[in-house]
Amino acid sequence: MIGIRAWSLSILLSCWLLGGCGAEKENPAAQTPSGTPKAIAPEPNLSLGVAAGDAIQEFYEVRTPFVMPGGRLAIPLKGTGEVRVFGGEGEILKSFGRRGEGPGEFAALTAAWARGDTIEALDGDLMRITRFFPDGRTQVIRLDADRRGDTAPRGAIPGGWVTVGFEGFAESGRDLWSLQLFEKDGALTGELAQLEGIARISVPGYSGAHPLSPRAVLRAAQGRLYLAETLTPRIQVLSLAGGVEREISWETEEWLTPREAMSLVREAATSGDTPDHVAGQLLRTDEIPSRMSVFWDFLVDELGFIWIRSYDPVKHSFSFVRFLGGGYISGTSGEGGAWRIFSPEGVEVGVVEVPEGLAPAQITRDALVGIRTDPALGFESVEVYALTRY
Repeated sequence: MIGIRAWSLSILLSCWLLGGCGAEKENPAAQTPSGTPKAIAPEPNLSLGVAAGDAIQEFYEVRTPFVMPGGRLAIPLKGTGEVRVFGGEGEILKSFGRRGEGPGEFAALTAAWARGDTIEALDGDLMRITRFFPDGRTQVIRLDADRRGDTAPRGAIPGGWVTVGFEGFAESGRDLWSLQLFEKDGALTGELAQLEGIARISVPGYSGAHPLSPRAVLRAAQGRLYLAETLTPRIQVLSLAGGVEREISWETEEWLTPREAMSLVREAATSGDTPDHVAGQLLRTDEIPSRMSVFWDFLVDELGFIWIRSYDPVKHSFSFVRFLGGGYISGTSGEGGAWRIFSPEGVEVGVVEVPEGLAPAQITRDALVGIRTDPALGFESVEVYALTRY
């Protein structure tokens, strides 16, 4: 029964995303601006983390892998405190960092990104940025923070850094977070914004995210911060000087009520398709939220196009398990399926299918980098797919 119903809803959602099943399609190339994403290759050019017995390809708690200039692939690993850099053929080129508190070490490697040829990484526990230069030098900059940084938006920020600081848990309601802006010497400039995270519930045997919890999403691109919460079809573009520069919004339709969504989640949790501990958690609440997310994730690619993953209550109710190590705000969990594409100006220009089970982490001019998690064993791998554009 669950298979038939989930299949029917999948058809319904796909039709809604694509503008109606059976509708006559016009030539998309005649309507879309140059550079619009067109399609992702069905098979990856590169897969890492799949070579059995190779310790260098054992990935634990992958954090936002990214392609660097020249095609090198950097894979930050919170579990080991390393950033491993691989060549185009999958060969290991360099490994930066390790667990510890000394120079070049990490107590908690929570995010990493490229600033040109330099790798920058945030230690959220020690509140410092470590910079690994191409010539082998290492620079450590302590952030003058009044709270620890759970994560940071992937991508370099002009003139400094932004971290996501945790303000506090909420027994009933949404977690509270703040965006802290730092100068290049580590001085705290101030608070850019406050936002809400997941909605928590506390019932006998379980305290954590509600299965239908919304989330806030933060991205860095084009020298700006893109901020949204999933209950509203709107993305705000923030200036680092403070304030909202512009907004990107789109139309949505309510194709499922929160009560119907919760019913689907319960069916999936009892079908045997999810780990027992996840299913048990999801079945311990009768609370039905009054509102439901209208999208779940978004990314801004190298050319400024915005990729938006619409909400799937069954798939995304289980994605909170990935956030146990942090990254509620800047982590990726959109997974495969149909992603709606918007131009840099905010005009919807198409839909691109992302390979099933792949959580996109970075989209360059001609490639998509994503994380794949084995549903049974929890092993992580990183894949790079070719991307074509109009």
